[in-house]
Amino acid sequence: MINSYFAKFESFVFVSGVIVFLFLTETTAESIGIDSVLLPKTFLVALFCFIAFLRKGSMYFSANKSEFYIVFVGFFCLAMRVYADGYSGFKLAFFFIIFPPLISAAIRFQYERRAVTLRNLLILFYLIECFLAIYERAVQDLLFPYFTPEDIVGYIDIQTWQFRSNSLLGHPLNNALIVSTFIGFILASHNLSISSKLVLSIIGFLSILSFNARGAAIMGAFNISLFIFNQVRKRKGNPLILISFLGFSVVLILTLFFSIIHFDIGGRLFNSQLIDASALARIDSLFALKYLSPFELFFGDPSTYSYLTYRIGAAGVENSLIVIILRFGVVIVLPLVICWFGWIVSLISNNTSIGKLHIITSFFGVGMMNNSLSSFEPWVMFVLCTYAFVYSKRVKGKFE
Repeated sequence: MINSYFAKFESFVFVSGVIVFLFLTETTAESIGIDSVLLPKTFLVALFCFIAFLRKGSMYFSANKSEFYIVFVGFFCLAMRVYADGYSGFKLAFFFIIFPPLISAAIRFQYERRAVTLRNLLILFYLIECFLAIYERAVQDLLFPYFTPEDIVGYIDIQTWQFRSNSLLGHPLNNALIVSTFIGFILASHNLSISSKLVLSIIGFLSILSFNARGAAIMGAFNISLFIFNQVRKRKGNPLILISFLGFSVVLILTLFFSIIHFDIGGRLFNSQLIDASALARIDSLFALKYLSPFELFFGDPSTYSYLTYRIGAAGVENSLIVIILRFGVVIVLPLVICWFGWIVSLISNNTSIGKLHIITSFFGVGMMNNSLSSFEPWVMFVLCTYAFVYSKRVKGKFE
């Protein structure tokens, strides 16, 4: 009886934690008067991880070796950053390096029913995120603005094609990375029908165009085209199904093109040069490390970020790996990348080659075009999407 109540409490914490993590963002929190979002956003998820550790005991460690290699590296980094930067260093190291693999370890062997619940919550969030972006683009107004009031005054005078939706997650590029990640996992999913995959991915692609994120739009077009090509290739032997699939795909693609032409959506992709100031800033970021001292390069120093943006003449360092090296140093980043590789392989190894390509290009391909992967939220979202859409080693049956 006690175990039953404990399991129900665990499920409640899990569902509540996921909902809060998804919908409580910097911009939505500000609209309800919450100034600091980090602890409220992560508390329930952290509590779920602690409960899972108590329930699983030694299995929590033995069955999640790839996660705990990362945690092991993370604690070394934690000690270094706390010594150098105090509490701010603790937050930086804990939430970016340690928190995502702890969540992964906590839900790696969850029951199928919990995976279904997680998948439904993620799809609900995805649809709200996408339709909110499309709505903002249609009415040319931001519901949860990421900008300051001074920025918004200047934002009013931009041309229609320059507008960038903010949706739930603030900066357009952060939104685009999360939606792109969802598209990759949706297309690779074992649990969704082909028609659902196409409809959801086209909706996501329209929202990416609303965010005016060129790199994510190009990668989204690549993944959707690859998916359609692969489905056509597999259905050559069944003309009726092939014709139905092609007809359905044509309707969706025509809807997409109508939206692009009629609403001037995706303006930065179609109305500006491919190599403009924004693209040049990404190229300049690749050479930012040459301005660091040997100590800063090997052991990291987050305070050098502003200095480097000044040296390269850009508003930010538009490369996730460079930013991670700035924060933690090569001494930490090199073993961390090796551990990340093993961890990600363990998560998506049961997928097809095409499915893996969808996931890798939509997450890493888009994330490495800017600095979005240097924050912890996309990594947590990657973990949640993995267990909701593609990971299959779950326990069948009811909760114990």
